[in-house]
Formats: sequence, C-alpha cells, structure tokens
Amino acid sequence: MNKECQDVCIGTILGDGYLSPRGVLQVEHARKDHQYVIWKHQKMSEIVSGPISNIVRLNKKTGNQTFSSRFYTKSVFSEYRTVFYPNNKKTVPHIIDQLLDSPLALATLFMDDGGKGGNTPKGMVFNFSGFNKLEQERLRSCLLNNFNIDTTFHKTGKYQQLYIPTSENQKFLDIVSPFVIPSMRYRLGITP
Repeated sequence: MNKECQDVCIGTILGDGYLSPRGVLQVEHARKDHQYVIWKHQKMSEIVSGPISNIVRLNKKTGNQTFSSRFYTKSVFSEYRTVFYPNNKKTVPHIIDQLLDSPLALATLFMDDGGKGGNTPKGMVFNFSGFNKLEQERLRSCLLNNFNIDTTFHKTGKYQQLYIPTSENQKFLDIVSPFVIPSMRYRLGITP
C-alpha cells in the first residue's frame, strides 16, 4: 500500500476506526461528515472492499434514528491488529513514534478525534478518552518527538483531553492545515 494510504489508515486506526480480528478496517462517521468518508474512501481506494454504505440505526429506548456512512477495507491489517489490539482492546502501541510520523497521519487523527478547545479561543484538543494515562502519554511524547508540538492534559469531567496550547497553535496549524479537507475545517475553527 502506498504511503498516503498508509498514513490515512494509521490516523483512522488510532482515531474512530475499528480494526476487526481479521484485519479489516471499518471506517464509519456521522452522516454530517459524509464528505470526509468519501475522502477516506478515495485515499484508501487500493484496499477498500466495496462502496460506501448509508447506515440508519434506531435507538430503541428513545426512538431516535442516527445516520452514518461506512465502508470496509480488505483484510490487509492483520499485523496492525496485533499491534493496536494486543488484548482485543484498542491501545496506543509503544512503537507509535514509528507509525504516527507524517503530517497526513496527524491531520487524519485530528479530523477523527480533534477540535477547538472549549475554554480557549485558539487552543486545540484531542479527545482520547478511550485511552488510559500511559497511552495518552505515548501520544503526547509522539507529538513532541515527531512534530515538535508540546501538549498538556486538560481534565474534562472524569476524562482528560490532550491540549495543544495557544503558544503551539500556529505550529500545529502549519503542520495539519494543508491536509484538513474543507468539510472538516470547522474542527480547526475555520469555515470552508
């Protein structure tokens, strides 16, 4: 697989993607982010297993429907399944510095799990509440080592976010902005 495809896949695996035990990557986002799903489908075209599907789910308790767009890759990620799901739970592997190593991979991860900080006009955050403290520290170290972005942790309820302070904001924007697609620029606080 080419480097661009691999970078989008790494950002997705760390972000909102699910990697099955068979090594199939499931890519699914809310319907409002359908353009983002189309972009990922195009970037992963050499490994997708079919077209994008529109999904409708019904919450039986509330009666509300949710809408999303989803596609799957071919079974090409068996090795990554071992790395990212060693105990059948997604983790940040100890070799993350070797995997999350390009602006495109970082931008994809940001489009999945990042956004403007709620309590600051210019700060950015990554929401990694599914990862434990050690895993979040690995991501923090990776951002510093690979991109020279210094981050801190901000507590939000019982979880914490990885916070990119205002002082690092322009540097972060210079790295990821060229790769953030127009429909996802709202996450940067920029309208398309």
